Amino acid sequence: MVPRASSGPAAPVRLRIESLAYGGEGVARHQGKVCFVAGAFPGEEVEAVPASRRRNFDRWRLQRVVEPSPERRLPLCPHLDLCGGCSTQALRYESQLAAKGAQVRDCLERIGRLRVSEPHPPLPSPVLVGYRNKMEYTFAARPWLPTAPPEGGEAAPALGLHVPGRFDAVFDLQACALPSGATVRLLPLVRAFVRRHGLTVWRDEHRRGLLRHLVVREGKNTGEILLGLVVSEPHPALRLLASELAAAEPRLEGMVQIVNDRPASIARGEREEVLIGRPYLRERLGSLLFEVQAQSFFQTNTWGAEVLISAARRLLGARAGGHLLDLYCGAGTLGLSLADRFDRLTGVEQAESAVADARRNAALNRVDRCQFLAAPVEEWMRAAADARPDYAGIVVDPPRAGLHPRALRGLIELGPPWILYVSCNPSTLARDAAGLVEAGYGPRALQVVDLFPHTAHVESVLLLER
Repeated sequence: MVPRASSGPAAPVRLRIESLAYGGEGVARHQGKVCFVAGAFPGEEVEAVPASRRRNFDRWRLQRVVEPSPERRLPLCPHLDLCGGCSTQALRYESQLAAKGAQVRDCLERIGRLRVSEPHPPLPSPVLVGYRNKMEYTFAARPWLPTAPPEGGEAAPALGLHVPGRFDAVFDLQACALPSGATVRLLPLVRAFVRRHGLTVWRDEHRRGLLRHLVVREGKNTGEILLGLVVSEPHPALRLLASELAAAEPRLEGMVQIVNDRPASIARGEREEVLIGRPYLRERLGSLLFEVQAQSFFQTNTWGAEVLISAARRLLGARAGGHLLDLYCGAGTLGLSLADRFDRLTGVEQAESAVADARRNAALNRVDRCQFLAAPVEEWMRAAADARPDYAGIVVDPPRAGLHPRALRGLIELGPPWILYVSCNPSTLARDAAGLVEAGYGPRALQVVDLFPHTAHVESVLLLER
């Protein structure tokens, strides 16, 4: 028998990109099947090879742009190929905005079978670069090199962002278009200190090492900076690091060490200790002043959040008075921003630290006639439905997974006159809105707001009325 020749790499196939999917990938079709191509934009002809196959779609890897779109531009970031976070940064912003509006409408129509009035086109972020007020960076034992395996890089701690799909790979970040340049300039100072003092880095596989994450927060309307260093245990050298950073950056108001001695690799912890200054920064959101701690829940684009709050107020129109319920309230930013229109405010949130922030910020802004409760929303809703309180309206701002099924049932049982749904995921928004429509609510108005230019993230505000 003659042995079969081994098949080599797949030959590139030319694809015509039709649209931009939610998530930022270009959409094409090959032999009748939907293909997703990261880095390709509508109107382009590209060469790509299959990367993974599914029953209903395939993912392809972009090899070359044969015919670029006139909307394509030079990328903003030197780390584009390593990072992938700003997947649409090479697309003209007006086209990004239009695509996000189309993605929300597509999800509502395709998943929810809903057509909703849009009084205004998608609202842009007021600022397109330097808008993020929070960044979470990761330490690694060595920097990722694209030409070498994770163990092949320089044997020195790295501080930066993860390579997409690689939780074991972190590249040394040198520049980023999303936070301010002032905060990015702190990274080489931290990196140099760590290397100079021989501090160890946490390694998941060994479950030991000191440094895990660096959280950088900035008050966009106040200019204040706050740092949180996530470590496996307290360390005396970190006070010296805090002093050196404060000398280098006069806007640094405080730095805390956050102890996370658990295996989970998250930029949070159970205990905090102030290394220098105070454990919070001040930030203004509209007319309100907030104290934001290193682990606080707070909208990541301050200026974009102000646009979103204005949109929510506009959609509500003359609806005011009575008791407002704010579900998944976080630190209370949305509820407190609407509190002046209502007689009472109740916020519900599972994270006790966020509820503590909400209570403190209500007191700071002298917003009385309000209460914030720490409880899982779906459990609290069951008791609330039994009590049959009379709410003038309900605001919901759930996580990406959308409303918990029991929370959706509780919402329907409460039966408020209107529901204002703020969503960061149009797919789950469509699913939940369809359930509310089936229960007798009608979609009245939709507003898409872009809080994260150059990324796939999009916010939507949907008003439903009984």
